[in-house]
Amino acid sequence: MVRWYWIAKKNAGVVMVESLSPGVFTLLETVGIDLDEFHKTCSPIARSFKFWNDEMIETVNPPGFLTDRGQFDSLLREIAIKRGIRFLPDSKVISLEETNKGWEICFRQDEKYQICKAGFLVDASGKKSAIRGIKKRVAASTLAVSGSWENTGFKKNETILESGTNNWFWGAMLSNGIFHATLFLDPEITRIPGRVGLTRLYTSYLEKTELFKTCLTGRLRGNLIANDVTPFYYKKPASHNYIKVGESSVGLDPVSSQGVQCSMAGAIQAAIVINTTLTDPDHVSLATDFYQERQLELIRLHEEKISAVYDAACPAKDNPFWAKRIMKTRRSESMPTPEYWTPSQRIEFSPDAGLMPTGCIIANQVSSRPGLTHPLLKRPIVFWENREIASILGTLEGRFELSEWIRRWSEKINPVGASRLFDQLKNMGVLVAAQE
Repeated sequence: MVRWYWIAKKNAGVVMVESLSPGVFTLLETVGIDLDEFHKTCSPIARSFKFWNDEMIETVNPPGFLTDRGQFDSLLREIAIKRGIRFLPDSKVISLEETNKGWEICFRQDEKYQICKAGFLVDASGKKSAIRGIKKRVAASTLAVSGSWENTGFKKNETILESGTNNWFWGAMLSNGIFHATLFLDPEITRIPGRVGLTRLYTSYLEKTELFKTCLTGRLRGNLIANDVTPFYYKKPASHNYIKVGESSVGLDPVSSQGVQCSMAGAIQAAIVINTTLTDPDHVSLATDFYQERQLELIRLHEEKISAVYDAACPAKDNPFWAKRIMKTRRSESMPTPEYWTPSQRIEFSPDAGLMPTGCIIANQVSSRPGLTHPLLKRPIVFWENREIASILGTLEGRFELSEWIRRWSEKINPVGASRLFDQLKNMGVLVAAQE
């Protein structure tokens, strides 16, 4: 019998408003969680205001929700306990040692020191990560400075996003009347003073905004909270006896608003990797490689997305703050220009294309199946129209006209799906004009 323990440090009790994408609830439903309780703690966004590049965009009822992150996490914790996790609250890990049988964890709870031995460890301890390793920064250094304001006149369940000369702000308010305004700046460009100086810096940036300066008509409640939110990833997120999840594995740029959803999706993948590792020792390397590939894929897609958002934020692309955040990816620069092919044009697979064994999820295990690979594909294509791609393609050999390729594939899937597959492979440069 496998028994799981959750060693959790004490919650600081700070209310943190967070924006959730609708995909979060899809993921919760996927793992069989009743959404009724979560909807009580999550309010649909009523209106959003975006002042980006001196242009105001107002959206009524945009997709997404606002939540008190503490309440949201508390519900997840209760569900975990009901499902058999033994929860050890208000605990602090003192030391972590890898042994020949797994891990030995020394932690303090209720002023007492205890030892917990584990054959497998799930590290969900956040950015500092209990399991050390090589941590790589993937984008510009960013510091988030958050303040809570009362009596501001902002309306509940509204979000505000605004870009400045060398910073940007995000803010929102729940039904408790407290507006949370967060400043994002680059500590390598803006000198960060002490606590008193930080408050002056924060309020001076508020004064220069169009939307957030309304905060100054109210009152700052409590102290500012500063956090390093620089995007990063750990180079080895999984092994035969541990796996990193959430920000113990990867941290995303907050402008993406995808942190919670990506952490939850990664946790579901991690559960499947753990199941494979513990029940099928022959596939441990396959499972851990699969997890690392998904992590790196997330980073690549994230870089493309945030670069596009920052690129649209400010016309002064030579401004260091914005220039550091606009990354030109190799992928975007090397995408082929789709060609026009006549009906008689003979077409073949690119010599760079191949069918290679690829890790993929089958039921609740990581398994190996042939995947179509090419340098310009975001990831190997293993399935198409719920069929294994290798069974549809059959072979990558041959030079045929467009109609002949689609006819061959239509014997395995419907013609519409076969046409979509052809267009996808053509646009990605996987199919090319045959060299006579």
